Amino acid sequence: MSLILNIQTFDREHNCIIISKENDIIDKFDCYEANSENIHNIIATLLKKNNINIKSLSAIGICIGPGSFTGLRIGVSSAKGLCYGLGIPIIAVSVFEAMIWDENFESPNVLIISKSAKDIYIAIYNRNKLIEYKNLREFDSNFIEKLRKNKPAILIERKLDEIKKLKENNIPFKSTKTDENKMTKCVYNMFEKGEFSSIYTLSPLYIRDFKPTLKKNNLMNIL
Repeated sequence: MSLILNIQTFDREHNCIIISKENDIIDKFDCYEANSENIHNIIATLLKKNNINIKSLSAIGICIGPGSFTGLRIGVSSAKGLCYGLGIPIIAVSVFEAMIWDENFESPNVLIISKSAKDIYIAIYNRNKLIEYKNLREFDSNFIEKLRKNKPAILIERKLDEIKKLKENNIPFKSTKTDENKMTKCVYNMFEKGEFSSIYTLSPLYIRDFKPTLKKNNLMNIL
């Protein structure tokens, strides 16, 4: 049996602490105002409520963003400190990885769109490999035209106002919801595969400017 503590502090609407047993959520606490002073008390209270000794945790999952600068810094720092003290692995999951979890697309090129505050965050995948990140302030006419021309599969968060612009321009898309269930399943899948991060090098996923991870190809030059 694998007990995993999942920490989500990337966006006020989604902030929560989750205890899961393998794929199943045991309990969670919505912490809209999580900060460096109360996050450890929240974790301790949740564990005590469910009669779980912190030393029985198998791993800690952390959403690394993108999202709130302060929230991500608090969540990642707390997760790294707990993993170091307990000697257990840390599992880092981005919002994009959680969104695309268990989704299937016919197109090899996939554009994933998320948002926090005024920033629109975009991840571009080609055949399940991350190509690059980008952030925008708005869907301007140039961006819309590139979507029309290159026709990537689009996965966008269900709550975003930008869905209206996609509809107005007859651009196909699929919407999804970023929730604790997707995050929990994604974390457990990585736990089973042994896909752990280093507590010494892990940092939040802040996206402000172009940040390539792999060399772009012509197919994906859409931004």
